[in-house]
Amino acid sequence: MGMIMYLSKDKNSAGRFAQFTGKPAAKMLKRKRRLYRFTKSESGTAAVEFALVSIPFFLILFSILEQGYYFLGNRLIDAGVNEISRQVRTRQITAGNTSEVEFKRALCSQTLMAIFNCEKLSVDVRTIATFEKPAEPPVLDDGQLDTTGFGFAPGGRSTINVIRVYYDWPTILDWGNIAKAGWGAITGAGMGNNGYRRIVGSAAFLNEP
Repeated sequence: MGMIMYLSKDKNSAGRFAQFTGKPAAKMLKRKRRLYRFTKSESGTAAVEFALVSIPFFLILFSILEQGYYFLGNRLIDAGVNEISRQVRTRQITAGNTSEVEFKRALCSQTLMAIFNCEKLSVDVRTIATFEKPAEPPVLDDGQLDTTGFGFAPGGRSTINVIRVYYDWPTILDWGNIAKAGWGAITGAGMGNNGYRRIVGSAAFLNEP
């Protein structure tokens, strides 16, 4: 005669099952029930989901804030160069009454320029023959800035002058360069390496007679 055992899901099923198969089988059934309740439980899912989403979310958020701060620095350099170029064009600043150090200090005194480290500003002021032939970009093939020819030599009356200002803006998350070079040395065309992007401000103008 065969025996058919029906296991219900009520709390007494483990006890009735143990009468036929013994205590080990009852313990196994309890473990399976605990595992089943654990897999079906939805408590704590919000915390788990937030932990999975929070890392990319904060990376993207920080990247947006960093890029916004970078564009602010770019605009400030442009505004500072435009303002200082007026003083050169009107001959308030000349090679005779201003040194290179004083010129850089005057540039750094412009509005909100305090966010920059003025010691790291690279400034070049020179005259050029025509607007059609501006000064060559001082960027080497590897993206490094060549400052060997930089100086402060504004021209006199009715001369064409060029002011160029370079600043290596430190970055942590630069997705464009990371995609090109990986997580090591962050490099890119026209940019520096080791985690920075180059800000350039320039102005070309004709001095007043």
